[in-house]
Amino acid sequence: MKYKYIIFEKKLCMKNTTLLFFSFFCFFIFFSCGDENLKSYPDLEFDNHKGLLPSEYIQSKIDKNTGNKIIITTSMQYDNLNRLIRVKSSISDSITDTQIITYNESNGKVYTVTTESTNGTYLYTYEYTNPGIILEHRSFKTNAPSGYNEIEPYTRTLTVSGNKLIKIDDPKESKISLCKYDQNGNLIQLDTNQYNYDILKGIMSNVKTPNWLFAAFEGNFPFTYNLVNNIIVDYKGITYKYEYDKKLHPEYPIKIIMNNREEIFIKYTVAK
Repeated sequence: MKYKYIIFEKKLCMKNTTLLFFSFFCFFIFFSCGDENLKSYPDLEFDNHKGLLPSEYIQSKIDKNTGNKIIITTSMQYDNLNRLIRVKSSISDSITDTQIITYNESNGKVYTVTTESTNGTYLYTYEYTNPGIILEHRSFKTNAPSGYNEIEPYTRTLTVSGNKLIKIDDPKESKISLCKYDQNGNLIQLDTNQYNYDILKGIMSNVKTPNWLFAAFEGNFPFTYNLVNNIIVDYKGITYKYEYDKKLHPEYPIKIIMNNREEIFIKYTVAK
């Protein structure tokens, strides 16, 4: 932006000069703050060689019921080991969903996941038995809300290999779901659901929460299919494109475009 400097004649009073200076100062501050709020990348000691973690997804859309514009914000919080510990979603500043992950302090393994929404509060507790076998105990943490029946606690059996989920045995659904991966380690099939990826660095690739947990939740944590590379088509047929500002950072996109029309802006924090 170019500014014109004006030399005032002596006959102009000091009062007008002071007022003009004050107005210019406010104008400058207003636009500076606006630009700063739009930045995707961390401000402090920014280095495009450092790994990043997504800290916020911001989506603007029109409510189909009211026709009003709404802002959907999903914020993500990590511990000092770059493990995801909290996800909070809100619509126009009203919190709608919260997901909390806790870890065993002695061995670092996932201990519980708590999900809170208008449908109630669910608790998932993980028990490690034989090597490669994890029991996922599911239950309501609080009383079921009106309109939702209290569910009987039940347990799914997860078979894992290293960081990957291999199989889900769900007795409630009387169903066994198998997972398949490509040569890079992307989940390309869960049961009959299939996924396609690009070959670029995944948005969530620096997150140290085990991949099997995200696979077991089948995408209920945001963009957790982007753990190795970035998803471009999911099992619903939704397409994803990614926009980069390569002058600022060559590896982490600033925007996701879904189905060529819905835009999601991404903010990052520096990985530990």
